[in-house]
Amino acid sequence: MMDRSHLSFGFLPGAQAPSYRRVLRTPSLGLLWASQLVSQSGDYVFDVALIWYVAQRSALSPLDIASVSIAAFVPWIVLSPLIGTLIDESNRRTALLVSNLVQAAVVGLLAYLVLVRAFALGPILVLVMVLNSGGVAVGVSARSMLAHIVAKEDLSAANGIFFFSNSANQLLGFSLGGVVVALAGSALPIEYDALTFVVAAALVISIAPKAGEVPPLPGGREPGPWWKRFWPDLKAGASYVHGHQTLRRMLLMVTFSTFVLNGYTVLSVLYVYDVVGSHSALSYGAFLASMAAGGTLGSILIGRIDARAHVGTALFLGTGGLGAITALLGVAHFLALGLLLAFLLNASGALVTVSSSSWIQAQVPEALQARVWGYTGLTRAGAPAGAALVGGLASGGYTVPAIMLGVGLGVLALVGVLHVAFRDLRSVSY
Repeated sequence: MMDRSHLSFGFLPGAQAPSYRRVLRTPSLGLLWASQLVSQSGDYVFDVALIWYVAQRSALSPLDIASVSIAAFVPWIVLSPLIGTLIDESNRRTALLVSNLVQAAVVGLLAYLVLVRAFALGPILVLVMVLNSGGVAVGVSARSMLAHIVAKEDLSAANGIFFFSNSANQLLGFSLGGVVVALAGSALPIEYDALTFVVAAALVISIAPKAGEVPPLPGGREPGPWWKRFWPDLKAGASYVHGHQTLRRMLLMVTFSTFVLNGYTVLSVLYVYDVVGSHSALSYGAFLASMAAGGTLGSILIGRIDARAHVGTALFLGTGGLGAITALLGVAHFLALGLLLAFLLNASGALVTVSSSSWIQAQVPEALQARVWGYTGLTRAGAPAGAALVGGLASGGYTVPAIMLGVGLGVLALVGVLHVAFRDLRSVSY
């Protein structure tokens, strides 16, 4: 049941294009977005602070630093289907509230460990995995709730502002994180991140409980306590994804985009240093800022376009654009051109993310939303795969331009093949 107090006209024939004004006037959506905006404001500064703390305390051990990054990915790749199923067993607003409070407690404990200088990598890795498990629950709950409270024609606008806030916080967090840590140490930004989760939880409490309701499937729900329903419900989610060919193919495209974007993140500093020939940290910072700005502005612009009839086209354009831009970066030796291409790279990623997210929310039954979003977490496997591939090639003696050109052209060729093979995905709409 949707909150239609400000959206009823959006269901009439000939509905208008996506509207940010209509979306933000939806009370539950506005509070949900505000909670995400606040909680994410500390996330990226936290990332900088924690990695810097581990680097200092471990004498710059590459293995220890890499272990923290791997621990952050484990819940997404291993636990997200389980977490999604649990969320479908309860009120999603409640799951969002509990997840924010758990994250606040975990980050508070990490801040304490930093303050007392009690460095032990094992407990830090466990806490990072618990923290990111909460992150999975927050992401799955929020995305599932969008399908319940936003009209179909406004889904792209809703996803646009959610991904805008994430990219904007990333831009600010990574830009200011190093400065904050240098001036105040690692503990203060970690403490701030804990506070943002508490504020986010307070905002979630203000959301109407009905916004998080999970409607039953047409066949009803198995009787009994949730722990007896869990495995059948987990299998029901897996069966839905396995039996939906178009959804599987869409998730494959999203995995490719994750592969390219994260693989390129590994090469970005080498690109600025070796290809552009700039040894300035300012140039590297400008390059990362351009990438984040592409995701920020791209999300807003894409969210405003009524592309419901062209979701498939958007997917292939976005993924193909990632390949083409990566290849162009391999031959772009000027910083100004590199900054423009970095902007377009993340804008292409936003096109894939916003269009695929809107389609899933519009097409997947509401009762299965969290489970399906849990399975989409598996697409993040593209991140470590991309990082491992390009890192291995660079270590093996291949030059950065050659890697970029090869990976970019390879992705572009693969997208061309899939465009021919995936006829259903080309014409997908909602």
